[in-house]
Order: sequence, then C-alpha cells, then structure tokens
Amino acid sequence: MTTPDYSNRNVFITGGSSGINFGIAKAFAQAGARVAINGRDPAKLSSAVAELREISPHALGFAADVRDYAALESALVEFSKNVGPIDLLICGAAGNF
Repeated sequence: MTTPDYSNRNVFITGGSSGINFGIAKAFAQAGARVAINGRDPAKLSSAVAELREISPHALGFAADVRDYAALESALVEFSKNVGPIDLLICGAAGNF
C-alpha cells in the first residue's frame, strides 16, 4: 500500500489534539500535509503540536472552543493568512457537552 501524497496541501482538524482526530492529524503530517489542529485545552494542544512537529515542522495548533464561532473563525482565518487556503477541513470536535 502506498502512502498518499498530500505535499503542499493544508489540512485543518478540529478536535485534533487527541484520539482519532490526532491520529488523523499524524497521518496527514506523515503524508506531507501542512497540518493545523484545534482544541480547547492549551496544554494538551501544545503537547499534541510538539508531537506532530516531530513528523512535520509545519504543524500548528489553535486553541478555541468549537462552540465559540468567533474564536473558531479567527483560528481558521489566521491559518489561511499564514499558511494558505484550507484544502481539507475535518470537523472532528465534539460539542455535545
């Protein structure tokens, strides 16, 4: 099985600091994508980004609660301004609490 090539692709994953979504983030980083993850907990997010940067130096993290539309929009806009347009958006965060 060949690894897909996501070089020069920008991927933003909500809820990406743990669980399945973190696994997805790692897979995209390994496939060459510029990956950004979003999470509510800054400490957990920082740890996850550090681990992703071992795979890809371009990994970014944005702390925001997906229930806070303005904060999430700000993260998406910042990513787009600094990295480029988002090619793939994975909305994996749970907001059911």
